[in-house]
Amino acid sequence: MKKVLVTGGTGYVASWTILKLLKKNYQVTATVRTKDKGEFLKALLENHDANFANFEYKIADITRPVAWKAICHGQDAVMHIASPLGGNNQNDPKLIDTAVRGTLNVLRGATHAKVKKIILTSSIAASSPENNCTDQEVDETYWTDLDNKNLNAYRKSKIMAEQTAWDFMKEYPEIPLTTILPGAVFGPMLDKKQNGSVLIIQKILEGQLPAFNVNFEVVDVRDLADLHIIALENEASNNKRINALNENIMMKRMNEILRYKIGPAGENVKTVVVPDNLLLTIAIGVKPLRTFIPMLNRQFLHTNKFATESLKWQPRPAEQTIIDSAESLIELKLI
Repeated sequence: MKKVLVTGGTGYVASWTILKLLKKNYQVTATVRTKDKGEFLKALLENHDANFANFEYKIADITRPVAWKAICHGQDAVMHIASPLGGNNQNDPKLIDTAVRGTLNVLRGATHAKVKKIILTSSIAASSPENNCTDQEVDETYWTDLDNKNLNAYRKSKIMAEQTAWDFMKEYPEIPLTTILPGAVFGPMLDKKQNGSVLIIQKILEGQLPAFNVNFEVVDVRDLADLHIIALENEASNNKRINALNENIMMKRMNEILRYKIGPAGENVKTVVVPDNLLLTIAIGVKPLRTFIPMLNRQFLHTNKFATESLKWQPRPAEQTIIDSAESLIELKLI
């Protein structure tokens, strides 16, 4: 499968995946929402020594169904990575409709084009119990209960988009679907446009975020891109969900890594843990902090055994990912 369509081309995960596909000599078509974004992506890839001759972009909006049959035509595989993020308003109910409709539009185009495989980027939020689960591993067979009170609209959008994909693809058993469920995505950036997780690192380095009683299930963006390609190339991934994470790391430990492992750039990092009740009070007036509230004191043991054992995926240590995230911010002069 040499021709691959990647949606959401300028996104953090998608741009890394495109870069790695090009370096493996795939022919890649990326979808972007505007010509300016397409030209930006071209320049970005060129700056990182991609095989530029094998790349093109097409302008498309996942919420508009008209163009997707034509865009998917001639492709061997589709990686649907695009998804609405919500920014500081992760409780916007429009996120759910956008994610579900977008997924259906892409899948209709892909199945009409008779592609050989579809990879969809979901979220570990689609496979998480309502309560802490530290006494047993949680594997890919677990589905999050949509009635879980800890779910915001963004997390629900990821769950419902994935469920929609599996339901839709029942009508096309000849085309394998693989869904990848990342944890918190950190790692170096290819440009100055930060994703949500790396923005957390930036705020910690600036001294704006102390530690909370929050656990991150870390995956490196480079390893996540690799896993998309491994899944594409390996039939063992057909019709499977794949947990994509490496280590659990408490926010206090993350802050300590940033304080003590990156030199002078870490001198403003706070390692004190803010009590839960204080965070709840502050978050009333500081909307971005509300993102952390559903995460307070929640820990799971999601297993990555299928990825590491069956697919031979080799993710790097979380500490290295955190350090590389910080060094990327420093290199891009964002700190």
